Amino acid sequence: MPNPFLEKLFALDGRVAVVTGGTRGIGQAMAVALAEAGADIISIQRDESNLETKKQVEALGRKATVYTCDLSCQEAVEKLAGRVLGDGHDVSILVTCGGIQRRHPAHVFPIYHTPDMNEALLKDEARAASILARIPAGRWGNADDFKGVTVFLAGRGSLYVSGEVLTVDGGWMGR
Repeated sequence: MPNPFLEKLFALDGRVAVVTGGTRGIGQAMAVALAEAGADIISIQRDESNLETKKQVEALGRKATVYTCDLSCQEAVEKLAGRVLGDGHDVSILVTCGGIQRRHPAHVFPIYHTPDMNEALLKDEARAASILARIPAGRWGNADDFKGVTVFLAGRGSLYVSGEVLTVDGGWMGR
C-alpha cells in the first residue's frame, strides 16, 4: 500500500543525479537506488563501453546518460561540468564514488565490504575471519547497504541535514 508521507520524503521524481564511479560496486548500487526512487542518472565513467548501470537504470524507466572523464585530471573535470550543464541537465544530486581503496581516516571510507577492492584481504582467511568476528552486524557489508542512506540524503527527508558523516559500516565504528 503506497504511503504518501514516505513518498514525499524519499521520492526523487524529476531530479537528476550525477554519479561518479557508478559502473560497479557501491557507486552502481547508489545510481540504481536513486533511479529506483525516481531520479534520472548521469554516469561519469572512464570506460564508455561499460553500460550495465545504464541498462539497469533504463530498465527502471529512468533516463541514463553516460559521460566519460578521467576524474584524476582537474582540467578534464572542469570541462566535463561545462558539458553536462551545457547539454541542459538540471543537476540537483551529486554522488562522488569513483576511486580506489587507500588507507584514510574513517570519514573517507570506513567500511569493510566485499567488492574486488578487498579481494586480497578476503583471501587471507585468518585476517578476514578476525575482522568479520568484530563486525557487530555479523556480516560483510555489500553495495546494497548504501541504497537507503543514499536516497535519504538525496531526498526531502534530509533537507535540514548538513555536514554530517553517516557511517554505514555494520556497527564497526561503534564497537
